[in-house]
Amino acid sequence: ENKLDEVETDENRISFIAERLDKIKKLKLKYGSEISEILKLKEELKRKLDNIENSNDEEEMLKKQKIECEEKYFKKSVLLSKKRRKIAEDIEYKLVNVLETLNMKGICLKVDIKETGAINPNGIDNIEFLISTNIGEDLKPLAKIVSGGEVSRIMLALKGIFSKVDNISLLIFDEIDTGIGGETVKRVAENLCEISQNSQVICITHSAQIAAKADQQFYIEKKVIDNETETCVEELRNEKRIDEISRMLSGNDSSLIVRQHAMELLRKED
Repeated sequence: ENKLDEVETDENRISFIAERLDKIKKLKLKYGSEISEILKLKEELKRKLDNIENSNDEEEMLKKQKIECEEKYFKKSVLLSKKRRKIAEDIEYKLVNVLETLNMKGICLKVDIKETGAINPNGIDNIEFLISTNIGEDLKPLAKIVSGGEVSRIMLALKGIFSKVDNISLLIFDEIDTGIGGETVKRVAENLCEISQNSQVICITHSAQIAAKADQQFYIEKKVIDNETETCVEELRNEKRIDEISRMLSGNDSSLIVRQHAMELLRKED
């Protein structure tokens, strides 16, 4: 008797197993030769899918945080803008007064503040200094209309105003006397002296009046030593300082009158 005849068969079950074996074969061909590798990949893909699903929640959370940050930003920016407008009026008044003492009579200056509504590190305002250096002229951007000498005096005035509140320990002015002379140089020298009450001032100058205002004076010279250029710095004291002030006043003329003028300048500043 053939025992195979006793085996019960289920065509549906056989078909299911065959299909499953075929799927496993295809999975092995595509994802790995062992079942363990396929299961490992399954877990990795599951984790990625979970991350994608969770990212939607994270995205919503970030959007909410972004809205909250923007609300805080604009609230603080509006307060900052109000403070700027109030301070701008004070700056305009003080700056015009200082510039008039620096022989810039009839000057008109305005701090132009316009709201942009855009987010940037400095708030929602776009700020520009507008100036008219002659009576009857329209206000124009500072950078476009002033001369070298005027720029020097305007920067000096601004530094003088801000040095009292900025807590800047050191200010350096490079040839602040460029483009000016006579009474204006004297007033610039006085203004520098006033600024030095709040900050250390270093000034590079060719003006005897400005140099004479300093508590210390140094002479800087380039020399060629052994075919190499070196910069030499010498502190000037007593007679040497009188010599240098005299040279700044009249070049190589070292007459008694020039030296007396130099000594007079230094006495006034002591």
